[in-house]
Amino acid sequence: MHLLSRLLPPSSGGFTPGGQSELWDGALMWLDASADLVIGAAYLLLSLFVLWCYRRRSEFPLRRMCVPLVALLLVGVLTQWFDVFTLWVPAYWTAGGVKAVAALVSLAAAVGFVSVMPRTLRARSTEPLEPEQCLPADAEEQRLQAGPEGRGRTSDAEPAAAAPSEAGRWLHALVEYAPEAIIVLDLALDRFCLVNENACRLFGLPRSELLRCGWIELSAPVQPDGSRAETSGREQLQAAARGENPVFEWTYRDGQARDVVCETRLTCLPSPYASLLRASIVDIGERKRVETALRESEAKYLTVFRTCPGSLSISNREDGRYLEVNDAYERLFEYSRQEVIGRSALQLGIWVDPTDRQRLLAELARSGRVHGFEASFRRKDGAVWLGELSAETAGFAGTQWLVVALRDVSRQRQAEHEIRVLNAELEQRVQRRTAELEAANHELESFSYSVSHDLRTPVRSIQGFAQALLDEYGAQLPEPGKCYLRRIRGATERMAHLIDDLLKLARVARLELVAQPVDLTAMAREVIEQRQSVDRQRHVEAEIEEGLVAHCDARLMRVVLENLIDNAWKFTSQTPTARIEFGHKPGSGDVFRVQDNGAGFDVSLAHKLFVAFQRLHAADDFPGTGIGLATVQRIIHRHGGRIWAEGSIGHGASFLFTLGAEKDKR
Repeated sequence: MHLLSRLLPPSSGGFTPGGQSELWDGALMWLDASADLVIGAAYLLLSLFVLWCYRRRSEFPLRRMCVPLVALLLVGVLTQWFDVFTLWVPAYWTAGGVKAVAALVSLAAAVGFVSVMPRTLRARSTEPLEPEQCLPADAEEQRLQAGPEGRGRTSDAEPAAAAPSEAGRWLHALVEYAPEAIIVLDLALDRFCLVNENACRLFGLPRSELLRCGWIELSAPVQPDGSRAETSGREQLQAAARGENPVFEWTYRDGQARDVVCETRLTCLPSPYASLLRASIVDIGERKRVETALRESEAKYLTVFRTCPGSLSISNREDGRYLEVNDAYERLFEYSRQEVIGRSALQLGIWVDPTDRQRLLAELARSGRVHGFEASFRRKDGAVWLGELSAETAGFAGTQWLVVALRDVSRQRQAEHEIRVLNAELEQRVQRRTAELEAANHELESFSYSVSHDLRTPVRSIQGFAQALLDEYGAQLPEPGKCYLRRIRGATERMAHLIDDLLKLARVARLELVAQPVDLTAMAREVIEQRQSVDRQRHVEAEIEEGLVAHCDARLMRVVLENLIDNAWKFTSQTPTARIEFGHKPGSGDVFRVQDNGAGFDVSLAHKLFVAFQRLHAADDFPGTGIGLATVQRIIHRHGGRIWAEGSIGHGASFLFTLGAEKDKR
């Protein structure tokens, strides 16, 4: 007090402090001072609390009234505390000035209260709207328009009073269970005042938290078009407030900071209390993804269509107008896409014979698709070529389209014609050469048979006269002469065997082949027994597989087995324990094998085995004419099979063969 009394000089006029008045009682003075101090302190605390609410809660319902209220409270603090001050310091002019300022501030606060009170009364709280608050104002207007009678009836009947509540509950159910997210926005507070369950699901936030948010606050800061959400969002809100119904795509950000693309529809709600906007929000993220995938798929198909190496076109079935053509079509007809699209093939003169198109349409009408349709076409430069097309009808947007794949087959058809001509000429040449070859073979066979047959008589004569000389004049001949006669007789015997083999070879070529099931097991046993009966001095171990049956000519197969077994018998003559086997090759059911453990042969010379008169061993070691294996090969070839040999010197030989359609599975 002493410091304040020095800062604030006492008022002029000789006034004494109020606390020094003779009529003041000390207890009364302190009661008055204490009350003023407490009231001032309460005003100060209340103003600080209002300022704290103003700073901490931006959605405070009476936010517009905070400034005048704080000003009024602060001047109240000053007036109360100056009253206490004047009890000791007679600064009445200063106190009067403070009260004058307080009066002005109070007047300004009152004016401020009056100006903001209507807007404050229209403002909504941040609590969820009750169903009745969402009712349109038309209900009250209808009640007023009903006149005195209508108004009187509503007061004396309880069901009439209950009707709005029932309607409110229905309206609440419609909003709460709507398939889209419904949000009511208070423009004055820039906060949501109603949200339904789908809105909570969309944003991933509980209802209590969602009601503390605003529309821009839940929007992605930058929209896909590059605009700022705060700028473009305000424009949409203002348009809705003007009575428009904007519908637009908007990207929101949910509680997990994920972007959600939605379609939003804003509508201004009629309300006497506040400016309310209803937002209907539908998540279109999946639809956008499908649309994006569809666009990508269309782009891929268009790329495939455009870059396909074959000529492709799509045209209207009725008038033939082209809808699309690919790059190969442009190259084929030498027209650009711009020249073709919207025009028909008839207008461009592409069909050389227009009736070909009528035939194509008729075929499409019957079966819906055409393949391998040939017609003549004309390029832009007038060149005519032959084309082969495939077509199929497809329906789209109520219109039938001709999807056509076309290729130039002019060169192919020309080449096919040339091939047919060459084949005909080749066939004639083959027939002519075959006839010549058959004639030559027939002449050769006749010649060989005649020569062989005619050689028998002189050979027998030479053989007979040589034997007669030895028998009748052998005693008179010197030893060299007898040697010459024996050599002549041996040569004639070999000549006779050779003639017999040549006759057999010629007969094999002339015999008609009669195929039938033949028991090869029994046939091989007969051949072995026959050789054993002729050469009783030798013992050869023979192993013949049971159940060997083949479809072949029995007479010719007998010749095959006789030659192969005789060959094995001969080349095992110098083997102490001779062994001959006949059966299937192991692991193969259609390859037959005659195997021995005899002298064998040099495998590098195997190609000479089946050539007539070719021998791999000396005649003194193993006699023979070299005709047997050639005869065997000819018989096997006549049966449509093949024969080959395997072996090595000193380790025996194997002759393997197939017959007919049986396959070699070596």
